[in-house]
Amino acid sequence: MSENFDALLVKLDEFTRKYYKNQLLRGTLIFLSVILIAFIACLLTDFFAKLSTSGRTFLFFSFTGLSLFSFFTLIVMPLSKLYKLGKIISYKQAATIIGQHFPQVNDKIINTLQLQESPDVSGTQKELILASINQKIRDLKPVAFTAAVDLRENRRYLKYAVPPMAVLLLLGLVRPEIVTDGAERIYNYDAEYKPVAPFRFVVLNKELVTAEKSDYTVQLKFTGESLPADASIVIGDITYRLIKTSKTNFEYTLRNVQGHTRFHFTAAGFDSRDYELKVLPRPTLLDFNIKLEYPKYLGKQDVTINKTGDLNIPEGTKVTWNISTKNTEKLRFLLGDSAYSLIPLESGFSQFKFRARSSARYSFMAYNSKVKIHDSLGYFINVIPDQYPQITVDETIDSIQVRNRYFMGQVNDDYGLSNLKFYYRHIPDSMKNSGKEFDLKDMPVSFAKAGTGSKFIHYWGMEGLVLNPGDQVEYFFVVW
Repeated sequence: MSENFDALLVKLDEFTRKYYKNQLLRGTLIFLSVILIAFIACLLTDFFAKLSTSGRTFLFFSFTGLSLFSFFTLIVMPLSKLYKLGKIISYKQAATIIGQHFPQVNDKIINTLQLQESPDVSGTQKELILASINQKIRDLKPVAFTAAVDLRENRRYLKYAVPPMAVLLLLGLVRPEIVTDGAERIYNYDAEYKPVAPFRFVVLNKELVTAEKSDYTVQLKFTGESLPADASIVIGDITYRLIKTSKTNFEYTLRNVQGHTRFHFTAAGFDSRDYELKVLPRPTLLDFNIKLEYPKYLGKQDVTINKTGDLNIPEGTKVTWNISTKNTEKLRFLLGDSAYSLIPLESGFSQFKFRARSSARYSFMAYNSKVKIHDSLGYFINVIPDQYPQITVDETIDSIQVRNRYFMGQVNDDYGLSNLKFYYRHIPDSMKNSGKEFDLKDMPVSFAKAGTGSKFIHYWGMEGLVLNPGDQVEYFFVVW
C-alpha cells in the first residue's frame, strides 16, 4: 500500500508544480500588460500636460511602486512557490482543484488521503481500510492530474499585453520623441526642462574652434514650421542681438576672443542648448631686445636696445636678438634672402646672432601646430659701410733749399683716427732695375686725434739722404 500511496503523492506534486508554472506564466503576461499600459499612460500624460518636477516626481514613484508591487505578487511569489519556498497548497487543496476538472475522482482522492490519516487500527478493520485505499489508488492511476492545468488557457491574457506593445512600437516609429524624451523626463524627474520650441536652432559652423585673440563669426539658422523674426546670443550674463542675414539665417562676430567662451541662443522666448567656442593657443611674440657689440677699433661701448627693431649700425657690428615668445613651437627668422629656424626653449626664449655686413630687412614669425596663423614682426637694418680714412695733402718745396719740403693736410674718418705717419725710401739710380725692395722709413706726424677730422703740418728736409743725379725718392702719408 505504501508504494501505491507514494505514487499518488508524486502525481499530486507534479500537479502542484504545473499549477504554479501556470500562475507564473499568467502573472508574467499580466505584469507586462500592467507595466506597458502604465508606462504609456505616463508618457502621454507628461507629453500633453508638460508636467512640472512635482508632477513627474508623482509619476515616477507611482510607476515604480506599481512595478515593484506587480513584480512581487505576479512573478516573485509564484516563482518561489514553484521551488517550494514558503507556504504552498496542501494535498487536499490540490485534490479539490483536480476534482473541479475531474468530478469523478474528487471524492476518491480526498477519501484516500483521509483514510491514510486514520488513527492506528488493528485486526480486521485495518485490513479493510488498506484494501479500500489500494482499490481507490488503482482507480486513480489512469487519471493524469496535470491535465487539470492547461497552460494554453493563458493565451487569453495576450490580448492585454499585445495592444500596449503595439501602441508603444507605433509611438516609437511615428513620434519617437514621445518615448525617448518622455522616458528621460520621467527618469530625471527632479530636473528642470525648458519648453520645446516650434523651431530648431542649427549652428552652421562646422566646428566651434578659433585662435586666441582672433575674431570669430557664429552663424545660426532656424528650421521648422514657425520661425522667429529675431534672435540673440547670450554670453555670460550679457545678451547681444544677432544680425539677420536672411529669413532664416543670423550671425554674430565675437571680437578678440581671449579664452574658451560658453554661450547659447534665445529667440521667441525659447533658449537653445549651451555651446562652447574653444580657443586654441596662438603663437605670440611677446618681446625682444637687441644687444649691439661694436667693432673694437671704433672704441664704442656695447649697448642693449629695447622695444625697437629698426637699426642704424656700423658695418661689422655683432647683433644678438633675445626673443621671448608664448605658445610657440618654432620661430622663423628671415634676414634678407636667408631664412633660419629656431626652436624656443620651454620658457619661450630664443636667441639669434648675426654680424652686420650689409643693409637688409628682417622679420620674426612664430608658429605652432595647433593653429594655421602666425604672429610676425618686421624691421630694417641699415648698415653704415666702414669707409677708408680720407687724407688731402698740399706740398710746398723751398725755392732756395729744394731738399726742404713743407706739407699741409687734412685727415678725416667717421669714427676718428688713431695715427698718422710719413713714410719715405731712397732708391739709387744704379739699383732701380735690380728688383730689390728697399725698406721704408717712417716719421710720426702730429695731429689732433679728438673728433673725426684734423689738420696737420709736417716738415721734411731729407735728412740723412745722400742723393746723386738719377736717384729716386718715394714718400707718402699713411693714416688710420
